[in-house]
Amino acid sequence: MPEYSPGLPFPDYHQSMLVLEVIDGVDQGQVFPLPMGEPQLIGRSSESLPLSDQSVSRRHAELTPDGDRWWLRDLQSANGTWVNGRRVDGRVELRQGDEVTCGETTLRLNWADRLISGPSAAAQAPEVPPLGTVALSDRSSEAPETLEAAQQRLRMLETLSSLAVSTSSSTELMEHAIELLVKEFSPKTAVMLMTSQGDSSLDCVTRRGGVRSWNQAVADRVQKTARPLLAVDVIADLRFADQKDVEELGTGSVMGAPLQIAGQVFGVIILEDQDQTHVWDEADIRLLSAVSKQVSLAIVNANVAADQLRQTRLASMGETVATISHAVKNIMQGLRGGAGALELALSRGDLDLANEAWPILARNLDRIHDLTFNMLAWSRSGALELEMIQVGPIVQEAIDLLETQCRHRKVKIILEGEDDLPPVPVDSSALHQAIMNLLTNAIEAVPSKTGLIKVTLSTDKHCQWLSCSVADNGEGVDPSRKSEIFQPFTSTKGQRGTGLGLAVTRKIALDHGGSLELDSSSGSGARFLLRLPMARDGDPGDTDTPRAASSTRTELEFDD
Repeated sequence: MPEYSPGLPFPDYHQSMLVLEVIDGVDQGQVFPLPMGEPQLIGRSSESLPLSDQSVSRRHAELTPDGDRWWLRDLQSANGTWVNGRRVDGRVELRQGDEVTCGETTLRLNWADRLISGPSAAAQAPEVPPLGTVALSDRSSEAPETLEAAQQRLRMLETLSSLAVSTSSSTELMEHAIELLVKEFSPKTAVMLMTSQGDSSLDCVTRRGGVRSWNQAVADRVQKTARPLLAVDVIADLRFADQKDVEELGTGSVMGAPLQIAGQVFGVIILEDQDQTHVWDEADIRLLSAVSKQVSLAIVNANVAADQLRQTRLASMGETVATISHAVKNIMQGLRGGAGALELALSRGDLDLANEAWPILARNLDRIHDLTFNMLAWSRSGALELEMIQVGPIVQEAIDLLETQCRHRKVKIILEGEDDLPPVPVDSSALHQAIMNLLTNAIEAVPSKTGLIKVTLSTDKHCQWLSCSVADNGEGVDPSRKSEIFQPFTSTKGQRGTGLGLAVTRKIALDHGGSLELDSSSGSGARFLLRLPMARDGDPGDTDTPRAASSTRTELEFDD
């Protein structure tokens, strides 16, 4: 246990001894014992109760014991001495719980055994009405709360702990928290106030109850002292005697607790009953204090998680922009080279040179087209437009569109499939793009003149899944890179690829409720398997389509 110099360390004074604990001011947290029979001087020159607050006089006030009673008198200090908000004039008897204010420092008279966790607990102990000014609720003299009530309060704290783990939105968390408070304490008004960044003023972020305003005096005091506060009768409470708005609001009972982390108050919870006094007691304010600590941690954790997510998104956005910019730069260099060669050919009237330049332009125009559509597909979050469609014609159309590219590289494509495959629920444009991506990758992966691509359409024996297999005789995929090829902006083609093709194709498959996998058991080359469900989910009335028996084989070979 650390020492709180010049106040004595907590273990060094008797538990039944009265102490003065500094609850507000530059010396907050210090605890000074009051040995019986020994007068004590409060001030900056005091040896037993020294205060460093410059608004406290050197010899500010004197405490004099009389048996088991303590009396306080001001020593003509510059700023006066106050007890529970009233200026001391003459000699005043102190009672347990009274607050003594000297300059900008406030001390509270308490028993040492009330400091549950030692001197440092004093700054966060609930602030209850001082005895002798406002009586506590009659409930505090009743029998201890029932086991059922204790279990109910424990369940509320457990619920808050669960929210802290499961909820990443601070707004949602505060809404849940205030609902729990209303259910537990039944206030007429419940308000959660928060400070803005760079501004200490409190603004309402969520509330329950019909009253639009709240007790600002209580909120300000809780924010200033950073301690929970219970006022069983606000109007009669001497701590608020100088506050004009208290009487205007007509508040009966109020509880407040700070939302804070690392000693910094960033919000306040206020519960009010404008009609009745003595609604809550010290057990209630201690529960509210525990709740406020849970809510504080949960809000901070939610904000940290949101900030980390924001930083991650910004980093991903920067990586995406950099990758796309690099891909566009490579395409532009290709376009510039092709355009320069074509311009030279036209100026010379050289058709042979023009024929060599045009494929460069066409190839890079295709790359711009693929990049643009893949970016749109990757960022699309809207629902698919599903229709019952035959997949075979979509695959055939994709092969036809790639005829020129295949002829240029002398690549052979073989399409195999069952006759009369049943229609499946797909988005035709999305599936067309997925097939184009798989075929384009295969064409670029196989060697010229000897390249072979086999596309196979089939269904499983239960007629629940349709499979489209695209296999090639290229070099295949390095096993060490198998897990990363479906990640966006990861390419095995170097500067020729954008790394979006397979990522987009897999996203399309997943959006359909299907899958895209790399089959590593195919031997040489690569084999990608696209699987799509043959029925819409959630319709128990659907009837399975019988499996077609016959099959056909189509071979497409492109030669010059």
